[in-house]
Amino acid sequence: MKSSISNEIVQLYLPVTDIRRSVDWYVKTLGFQVIWEDAGSANLKLPAGPLLFLKKTLKNQPIRFFTR
Repeated sequence: MKSSISNEIVQLYLPVTDIRRSVDWYVKTLGFQVIWEDAGSANLKLPAGPLLFLKKTLKNQPIRFFTR
């Protein structure tokens, strides 16, 4: 049986500048559920797939993907 990438990735880590605003967006827009949340981080989940860990940062840190 061929495994999918969603069965291999356990958790994604994303830097955010505003935990509350980010949690609200992921919950309302993408349907994530909050596992736990505090002032500096939050852990979210979907019914299937990897968890999403949001970590507060002081400066904006855009995520970049490079292809060759």
